[in-house]
Amino acid sequence: GRLCYSLRQWIVPGEIQVAHTVARNPNTGGREVTVHLLKATMAVRHEGAFEEALQSESGKRSAKRVEAMMDKMCRGANRTLKRHAEETYESLVLPQVERHVNSSPEYERLR
Repeated sequence: GRLCYSLRQWIVPGEIQVAHTVARNPNTGGREVTVHLLKATMAVRHEGAFEEALQSESGKRSAKRVEAMMDKMCRGANRTLKRHAEETYESLVLPQVERHVNSSPEYERLR
């Protein structure tokens, strides 16, 4: 069968961990709260995650337009083969892309 697979990717906030401390300000006598960012990672999403937007209300119209366009472009393609390609991408490629986004200097400003 014919494979039709779109490879759109985007970066979104991932796991964020914060801690805070509360101390008395010696000058004002008031409380001072300090927030410490312990961890901030980015996550990479792809086509399969985009298709999940079809289930939510936000973005539903644009997601449906893109889905219709992809259906037209991929008419006659093997859906089982597409799902296999997505699963392979998710398990082998996506973790490497996400690791790169979370460790490479060129993405530092996003983190």
